[in-house]
Amino acid sequence: MRTSIFLANDIDCYEATCEMLGSADLRPVLPSIKAPAAIVVGEEDYATPVDMAKALNQALPQSTLTVLAGARHITPVERPQDIARQIADLPGQEA
Repeated sequence: MRTSIFLANDIDCYEATCEMLGSADLRPVLPSIKAPAAIVVGEEDYATPVDMAKALNQALPQSTLTVLAGARHITPVERPQDIARQIADLPGQEA
């Protein structure tokens, strides 16, 4: 991925987004979510590590967990076919 993409971001907007994401803690409501969820994490994702994905999987009643070997943080870009497969395999999805 090119560094220029990140450098082109509006710094104030990026900062505000980071603050918003950092303060959003929805863990208490996770058990009430009844929709199927595919949790997919890169094995080498250091921003949202595998242990975090495991905790999310345990908190969401209808979730699956897939760890993609060798993948990092932006799995839809790195492994789009694997992500599409996980979404297609959710209950109620047509392939």
